[in-house]
Amino acid sequence: MQHELFRNSSVEVRYVGTRSLELPVQKRLNSASAFDPNVPGGGIAPLPTFISPSDVPAVVVSPASTLQSFDNFNPLPLSGDGFLGSVTTFPPIGSGIYHAGSVDFIHRFARGIYLRANYTFSKNIDNATNELFSSRVNPRRAQDGFDFAAERGLSALDIRHKFALSFLYELPNVQTEHAFVKALAHGWEWGGTYLAESGQPVTPLSGIDSNANGDSAGDRTIINPAGVGLTGSTVNFVCNAGAGGATSIVTHPATCGSGDDSNIVGYVAANPTARFIQAGVGAKANAGRDTVSTPGLNIWNMSLLKNTKLSERFSLQFRAETYNTFNHRNFSIGLPTNNGTIDQNTNANPLSSGYIFVTSGNLFLNNHQFNGGSRTMQLGLRLAW
Repeated sequence: MQHELFRNSSVEVRYVGTRSLELPVQKRLNSASAFDPNVPGGGIAPLPTFISPSDVPAVVVSPASTLQSFDNFNPLPLSGDGFLGSVTTFPPIGSGIYHAGSVDFIHRFARGIYLRANYTFSKNIDNATNELFSSRVNPRRAQDGFDFAAERGLSALDIRHKFALSFLYELPNVQTEHAFVKALAHGWEWGGTYLAESGQPVTPLSGIDSNANGDSAGDRTIINPAGVGLTGSTVNFVCNAGAGGATSIVTHPATCGSGDDSNIVGYVAANPTARFIQAGVGAKANAGRDTVSTPGLNIWNMSLLKNTKLSERFSLQFRAETYNTFNHRNFSIGLPTNNGTIDQNTNANPLSSGYIFVTSGNLFLNNHQFNGGSRTMQLGLRLAW
């Protein structure tokens, strides 16, 4: 719907909605979760994860399962047919839905000024985004390739808010008959763009094969409701090697007495105040996909142009351009490069290998490991005929 507010100015309000079906996803056919009751040996009871050492029971006499139960699980359902490695396919089972509303204000050239401003509010939901592994901060496979319904959540392409402004101002000419002054002072234009947008959603990962399916690529974390900030924690082991099932907390299964993992009956967070707790092998993650929004963008680009008519046929244009004019650091995954596009050769932020893993220590969700960008300038001269 478009409405003319006054002469040379109009506003347009629009809604855009799309639905996508049969998108390719990356799936391993020979990778079954130990929690899946539909595969041989599956349906194993998850190991509990305790937030604080005080939550660990003093005695666990008859555990529902142990870490050894998951060690013994065969995650290769096709092994009986001789397939002992990964069988990766790209079935068309992905889907997504996008809704957006936007307001666009346009002021056409009047008194030398052109202005366009746009605000968009949108939501993008899907069950797979990064099947070709073009980014490390979004997992390329589901945590369970046989349960894509559990992957439905915000898309990595979800940009909730976006504001864009562009302007061009033709500087007034000086009233003079002096040829040199006219050539020097006439034909100047000042233009620029401003972009502000929300950050890309990411999925905190455990960095371990939590569901024992032989694939750690998409295994998510356990949410601590009382956790502080965007902090992550690994886990220690709950051992019941004592008489009568008396428990203790150990940092390695080898110190639990049996020589194998049969006495490991659960986990406890190493940092009880962390928001995202690692789901150890045999623990069931409860965090959703793409639940953390990363920092957005806030950037100005400006240019100054001078057009000079040399003759009826020839003209000369001088350009001075700045990108990120105010040198504002943007510690964002989607940082625009100097030409305004996203290019992994000049923006390695999406390829960070530690950003989303709770095992990465102080790199976990630490935006300052990113290249925040800096101001760049360029000069140009163009002859047109």
